[in-house]
Amino acid sequence: MADENEQYGKIIREAIAASPDAVVSADLDAIQGALMPGDPALLQELVSQLLLPQPGGYMTDSLDLPAVTKIGLDAAYVLCADDVALARPGIEFAARLGVDPLVVPGNHMALLTRPDIVADALISLV
Repeated sequence: MADENEQYGKIIREAIAASPDAVVSADLDAIQGALMPGDPALLQELVSQLLLPQPGGYMTDSLDLPAVTKIGLDAAYVLCADDVALARPGIEFAARLGVDPLVVPGNHMALLTRPDIVADALISLV
């Protein structure tokens, strides 16, 4: 998995460097292969037309903030079981918060494609 993550990071950094605005765009191939695999083709095409480029710094820069759990805020992490578009395994992101992820069905775009499942997961955490 480390090799895959390193390769993913390299692809992202190259995309940022190649963009005049230092952004990362998601074309239809990225949507079909990583963001929304298995979703209906018409939905994938619609989303590919609506997505805006994401600032590259979002993926490469870190925020200088205290850990939310150290300032008295509750934390949780909802992880979609089929999300292959994360730069690191979702369980690692959850571990940074000191929590176990709540795993739900879906891919990276589940908030858009399966909002009922994501909403139920969020409500279950309250």
